Amino acid sequence: MYDMYEGSNCGCSPRPDHDDKRERACDIESECCDTFVKEQFTIRATASSNEITVYKANTNTITRATIKIINLSPNVSVTVGTNGLGTVVGPNQEAAITVNGIDHLTLQTGGGTARVLLCFDLQVADLD
Repeated sequence: MYDMYEGSNCGCSPRPDHDDKRERACDIESECCDTFVKEQFTIRATASSNEITVYKANTNTITRATIKIINLSPNVSVTVGTNGLGTVVGPNQEAAITVNGIDHLTLQTGGGTARVLLCFDLQVADLD
């Protein structure tokens, strides 16, 4: 139920505040139409100076994606790239982007590493 970590004298401690923070942080409200299916999910990633692809679409059925980017690093900025668009998110900052026809999403820093929380809200064409 809760993420556990080795950081106390007893070996592990529950972190209920972690789940609450994730729920509040990734709360994206959007409306969808009859012919689309809405999907929401979260990706946690570590960005470095080497560009990494953290999301890649298998098909072109996604018409719109809203992605909330939360940079958890206290001192390293992160560049988020998708469909030719680059957005820089500063340390301990967050941003949101909306992309039509998302193909992929990449992360990269100018140096150092940064933990990043990505909250996705996708609207996918219903194939039925």
